Amino acid sequence: MSHFQKNNASDHLQREEFLTRPLVLATWKQRLGTFAVDVTFLVVSFVLTVAVFLWNYPEVRENIDQEDSIGLVVTGLFYGLIYWILMEMGTGRTLGKFLFHTKVINKTGGKASSGQIIARSFFRFIPVDPLWYLGQDAPIGLHDRFSGTIVVRIID
Repeated sequence: MSHFQKNNASDHLQREEFLTRPLVLATWKQRLGTFAVDVTFLVVSFVLTVAVFLWNYPEVRENIDQEDSIGLVVTGLFYGLIYWILMEMGTGRTLGKFLFHTKVINKTGGKASSGQIIARSFFRFIPVDPLWYLGQDAPIGLHDRFSGTIVVRIID
């Protein structure tokens, strides 16, 4: 047996030991729950941030017009994008995923790469992404399929 084969055999054993539990996809209810928690958190925190900003800068508040609402929407979307990227790159989880005991990983069961998380976050904004779940056997969105990620249950 060559040195390379020995290393592969020991690596295989280490992977076997690491994967002591099977990966179980998050359920529909968990996916919907995490989304609801994350969107609620994002909307409330963004509105509070804007309110505090406008409270502290009355000269800005007095000069707001209807065109500024488009800028607020774009800023809010950017705010959400940053939230998902930072949370999932750091822990594989968002506030909703913590509450519903789920985690985003790559398809092989390892930590999703930074590139996968960034792609996943951008693909969330495809307008048909939420509709993709309809009629699917497993709760895997377009943003998961395009980025090579899955969301699994964390079984204690």
